[in-house]
Amino acid sequence: MSLQSNRRTWGRSTRPVTAELAAVLVALVALSVWQYVAREFLIPAVGFAPGGPGFEAVDSLLVAGGITGGLLLVGVVAVVVVYTRVRNVAVGIALPSTDSVPTVVAAVLAPVALVTATKLVGTLTGTTYSALLLRSYGPAATVEHFVSMTVLTLFVGVPTLVLVCQVLVQGSVRRVVDGDTAVALTTLVGGFLLVDASGGLDVLPEFGRTVGAGLFVAAIAVALYGTERFERSWVRYLSVLPVAILLGGTVVAGIAAVETVPEVLFVGVKLAVIGVAASTYDRTDSLLVPAVVYASFLASSEAVVYVFEIGVQS
Repeated sequence: MSLQSNRRTWGRSTRPVTAELAAVLVALVALSVWQYVAREFLIPAVGFAPGGPGFEAVDSLLVAGGITGGLLLVGVVAVVVVYTRVRNVAVGIALPSTDSVPTVVAAVLAPVALVTATKLVGTLTGTTYSALLLRSYGPAATVEHFVSMTVLTLFVGVPTLVLVCQVLVQGSVRRVVDGDTAVALTTLVGGFLLVDASGGLDVLPEFGRTVGAGLFVAAIAVALYGTERFERSWVRYLSVLPVAILLGGTVVAGIAAVETVPEVLFVGVKLAVIGVAASTYDRTDSLLVPAVVYASFLASSEAVVYVFEIGVQS
């Protein structure tokens, strides 16, 4: 097959993915706008600004966190529902079949195993899990406090992660590629948007990450146009240069931000969690299973910090 034929085949297979990712980015921008509106206007308006008088007046952490998290979650659900209706994205809302029981069991156990391995490596190297997660419990923290924090984390984190990773990203790209490719793309895109060198798994991408993803999609579009429209090799190579620069810069920045072996492992664990969630969704076509993956990871992370590191500052 000639070089020209290869370029045309690659262009035909990649252009739909670029279009799908561009549509996802539009939804992510809408989510960023909603985050800003909720945090700067809506939450303070109902008297629950973090650290403000609203929180001092609320006796129950669950009530305060439920209202603030609920406000944020309502907007996320609304954006995703509109997106799926407008773009006709299929959503797997059925319960998993009995044949999927091994997959469900793996969805529960895999994140626990990953968190346990990270804790063990951290213990051997002198790095606390709370330092990786950037979450700690004071020595006076009670079981009720731990349960409240875990419930709130799951209440906001699980549905938001499922909506962003499985419905927006995976639901979009699997319209134009096979299941394995969709899983890989979901892991890469989700990792770029939600995985940082420190801290837990972000439930929504920062606006800067969304902008970076937009630049990458634009760079892919430039590369496609250059490789398909121009015959001169130097022009084609030049059109691919923005993609190479963005990829290289992301890798270098990621390496520079990671300082210890446990941090490297924890970044890999968070990527693995997104990958496991994407793989189980592809196998079962049920959003319940990736929800179990995220819930298992978030809950086991909270448990490790509370049970083994209470009183240790992150």
